[in-house]
Amino acid sequence: MSPTPNEPTVAVQLLASDSGTRIAVFNSEFELIGSGVGRLRLSLERGVYKARFEAGNRMADELFEVSDDPVTVRGPVLAFWSPIPLNNTSSNHEYHYYPSRDLASKPPTASPGSGGEVFVFARDSMQNFNQPPSGPPQWQGLGISDAKHARIFDIEHHGLCVPVNGFASTKLALNPGLYHLEQPDCAHPDMMLKLPFVVCEGWCTHIYVDSKDSCTPNSPSGPSSDMRRVIDLAGAAMVMLRLNASSVLDDDVARLSEIARQGLMHCQEAVSADELEEMLEGKREFPMLGLYAAHVLLARSERNWEKVAKIAQHLARWLTSGHPDVDVLLALCAKHGITTNVGPSFKWWPPLLASGWDLAIRNDIGPGGAQSRDVQSRGDWQRQYRVGGSMWSCLYAPKRLAELTADRANRNTSGPNAGVLVKEVIKTLGEATGASDVLRGLGAAIGAAAGAPAKPQAPASAPASAPAPAPASAPTPPTNWKKSLATSLLTPNPESPPFEQAVRRRVLDLLDDEFEQVTIGDIGKHVESLASQFQVPNDEMGEVLGNLLRHIRS
Repeated sequence: MSPTPNEPTVAVQLLASDSGTRIAVFNSEFELIGSGVGRLRLSLERGVYKARFEAGNRMADELFEVSDDPVTVRGPVLAFWSPIPLNNTSSNHEYHYYPSRDLASKPPTASPGSGGEVFVFARDSMQNFNQPPSGPPQWQGLGISDAKHARIFDIEHHGLCVPVNGFASTKLALNPGLYHLEQPDCAHPDMMLKLPFVVCEGWCTHIYVDSKDSCTPNSPSGPSSDMRRVIDLAGAAMVMLRLNASSVLDDDVARLSEIARQGLMHCQEAVSADELEEMLEGKREFPMLGLYAAHVLLARSERNWEKVAKIAQHLARWLTSGHPDVDVLLALCAKHGITTNVGPSFKWWPPLLASGWDLAIRNDIGPGGAQSRDVQSRGDWQRQYRVGGSMWSCLYAPKRLAELTADRANRNTSGPNAGVLVKEVIKTLGEATGASDVLRGLGAAIGAAAGAPAKPQAPASAPASAPAPAPASAPTPPTNWKKSLATSLLTPNPESPPFEQAVRRRVLDLLDDEFEQVTIGDIGKHVESLASQFQVPNDEMGEVLGNLLRHIRS
C-alpha cells in the first residue's frame, strides 16, 4: 500500500515487554512497513495494522487501528522456551527454579582448580514433579573434561542428582581455561558430544541444559526407534557472573541474555539499541550478552568496526585471563585497521560460538608462533569434529579423543613435520617408476602441505651442476598399486578423524569405478577437495596424503 499524497500521518509507538523482543509491523496488504527491537516508533496513515512480537520460539500478533490520535501498542509477555529455569517461560517449573538458585548460591562442591568456577544445571523440563524416569537418567555419562579432553569430573556419579525431579547439578572451582561438558551418544556409546566452555579468572560460568529425545541402539551398526531422554548440549545456555555475584542470577538479565542468544541462533537481531549502547559504554558487565551483541553487529550488512572494537575492549578488560571469542573479535578489528588498547592472547582455542570459529577460519585467525603451535594444531584438528545445528562449537568425537590427541601431539613433537614427511616420501618415489605421475597429479596438494611446490628431484648420484633429467612421457604407476591401496583401506577405523574416514570412502569409490581409469593424480585432487570441505589445516592433509603414498608403495 503506497502512501497517499497529502494524507496525514499519526505517531505510533510499539513497546515490547522485553527489550530484546523483535517487533514487526504489517499493513492491510501484509507488507512489512517497519521493524525494530524492544521499541519502535512509526508515522502511519489511518488504517488497520498488525504488530508482531517475537522472542525465542514464541510470537504474538496484535491488531491495532490508527485514526486521529497517537497510538501506543504494548506487546504481551512471551513465554518462550529456555534451558534456564526462568519465570514467564514455557519450560519453567518451581521444582527446577528454586533448586537452581539455591545450588548456584552455595560454594563449590569440588575444587580441581582455583581462580574461577563453573555451575552446571542439567534438567528435563518435560519430567513431572516426583516422578522418576522410566529408563536411565537423562544425565547418564555426563561429565566435564579439560582442553585436552581428559575427564576431570563425573557429574552422574559425583554431582547432586535428583532423578525424581529430573535435574542434576554441580559447582566446581577450576583453573582459568577451556573445558568441555560432555555426554556419550546413547546410540553410539563410543562417541561423545562435547560442549566447549571457558572459565575465567574471577568469574563463574553458569551452564544450563535441558533434555531431548534420542534413539537407543538395537545393533552395533544402527539405532532403533526406541526413544530415551538425554541432555541437549547443543541447545545449552550460558551466563557469566562475577564470583562475588554468582549467588544471584537476575531473572531480567538472564531473560535478556536468553532472548539475545536465541535471536543470534536464528540469525535475528535481538539486542535493542539501548542495550547495545550500554554495552558500548561498558555499563553492563555481562560478557555473554556482550559477545552476542558483537556478533549482532558482525551479522549486519554494513559492519561498524569501531563499535565492535569498543565491545571487544570492554570484554577483554573484564575477562583478563583471556577468552578465545574475545581474541577473535580483537584480531578481526586489527585486520580491518582498528587499533585496540589490548591484543588477542590466544591462550585457548577454539572459540565457543560457531559463528566466531567460522569467522576465524575465513579470516585465517588463530593461535600462531612457536609457543602456541600445539594449541593451534589441536584446535585446527578439531574443526572436522564440529557438528551443525547449534550456535556453539560442539564436537562429536570418539570417547578416546584424549588419547588420540596426545598421540597426535607426540607425533608432531617427536617426528618431522607431516608436510616434510610427505615431501620425503615423494622424493623417494621420485626415483621409482611412475613417480612423475604422482608428482604431476599431487603437486598442488603436496606443495600446500609441505609449504613449497613439489618438484621432481635429480637422482642422488647426479652432480649438483648436472641438469635434472627430463621426465618420461606419460609414465604408468606400478600395476599393483591400486590393489595394494584398496586392500590397505578395506577395514575402517572408527576412531580415525572424520576427514581421514571421508578420504578412505572416496578413494575406495574411485578405485571401485569400473568405467573410469583412476590415476594417483585423480586421488590427489579428490583429497585436496575434501580437505577444503572439511577445512583441515595443511599438515592434516599432508599426513593423510603421506599415509596414502605409503600404502601405494607397500
